[in-house]
Amino acid sequence: MEALSLDLPGAAALLGIGALAGFMNVTAGGGSLLTLPLMVLLGLPSPVANGTNRLALIVQNVVAVS
Repeated sequence: MEALSLDLPGAAALLGIGALAGFMNVTAGGGSLLTLPLMVLLGLPSPVANGTNRLALIVQNVVAVS
């Protein structure tokens, strides 16, 4: 498996969309509709992008429950 090469615009897009998706998830849900396609567009394989997304959702739910 080759490493993902991320340039400055891609990193900025991930940061911005990630913040927006986090806000969406806290208020109404559905932030994955933004993050998953962006990660695939940036070159991550679909299963890896989905697993990365699930990890973030698990952390978010643990924090919300506590």
